[in-house]
Amino acid sequence: MRKGFTIIELLVVVSIIGLLIAILLPAIGKARDGALLTQSQSNIRAIVQGATTYGADFQDRQWTAIAENIGGDPNNGDCSKYATKRCSAQLVLGFDKDGASVGFFIPIAADCGGKIASATCDVAKAYWPCDFDLAKTGNFGSWRLPNAKSFSNYVGGKFYGRVYYAPKDKITLQKADPFIETGDDFAGTIDKAVLSSYCWSPAAMWSPDVLSKKNGYQDPKLSPGGFRSPASSQASFPELKTRLIEHQWLQNKPSMDFMDGGIWGTPKGPNPDSFSPKIRSVQGQRISMPWFFNEGGQSSPVTAFFDGHVGQLGVSEAVDTNKRITFADSSNSQIAVKGSFFGTGGGGNKFAASFPMATGYTFGFFDSVAYNDGIGCSYHVLTADGIRGRDTIGQK
Repeated sequence: MRKGFTIIELLVVVSIIGLLIAILLPAIGKARDGALLTQSQSNIRAIVQGATTYGADFQDRQWTAIAENIGGDPNNGDCSKYATKRCSAQLVLGFDKDGASVGFFIPIAADCGGKIASATCDVAKAYWPCDFDLAKTGNFGSWRLPNAKSFSNYVGGKFYGRVYYAPKDKITLQKADPFIETGDDFAGTIDKAVLSSYCWSPAAMWSPDVLSKKNGYQDPKLSPGGFRSPASSQASFPELKTRLIEHQWLQNKPSMDFMDGGIWGTPKGPNPDSFSPKIRSVQGQRISMPWFFNEGGQSSPVTAFFDGHVGQLGVSEAVDTNKRITFADSSNSQIAVKGSFFGTGGGGNKFAASFPMATGYTFGFFDSVAYNDGIGCSYHVLTADGIRGRDTIGQK
């Protein structure tokens, strides 16, 4: 009577199991990746649906954090001047467990109650659609705050709602999870706020004249309507103009673990500079930042467009669009800013002199890891003509 398996039989069984695992693991990994992609698409759809509801309450307009009538002359656009004359709406992120508001507070006129706790004009540009003056605001402007209170009321009602965090954005989600679990409207402190995985198109939050393809960058402080957010119906190419996008490089990453970059406010590892293509000094502290969606040719972020559809708009497609439009415009001397985006070409910003908000910020960083043919690409962020422009013209 046979009492067991021979060594050869065991080896055959082990080999078969190993072969099955080798066959199934890629399929399982692909299925898991697909599920995470689907979840991010679902998040974006929910946020865009909230934007539609917000628009129904505000004449179809884009959400904005800044007063729309402060333009027209330099004084009106200068917080230190207008704060003495007006009752400014405050950029509130949420309310803590004690009911106290947490946010970026600026002074208000004496007739409106004077200064509030922690108010300072240093954070006034946090109200702008985008701002790259990290030394003062510590953030990139309201395009990074789809979960601010005045908008999150339309989607979940909480700054730390899970809908605002992509499942592949591991570092960000890891930081946000403790606050998500509390169930509070807002938890933690403003200086440790965990920004959303998603961001609006700041180009579409300004008047289309601010990033004019014909005239170049126009200072919104000098235009009476510069800060007036446009209606979504103003999109000239709604199926080609992005509305919301994943801010980090999350799709098609060569290495998810290596490329997560540093945690906001905390450099990672013995040599934090090696973990991220961007190192910033914020209030004297060096910060290693995550890889952004436009930092490599393989990146293909989940994207919502103004016609309502959700897809993926890859960097390679946006770079190709910019090249094709630049070539088509090369003989038109009337166009001061060629191409479809500001800040393109060689990874730098060739319009820095006329676009001061981009000082010290490199759009579309590239290197041997995040290789994108040596082309910087600021699509979605600085689309020429704003909401009337386009971030793609489709594949060839």
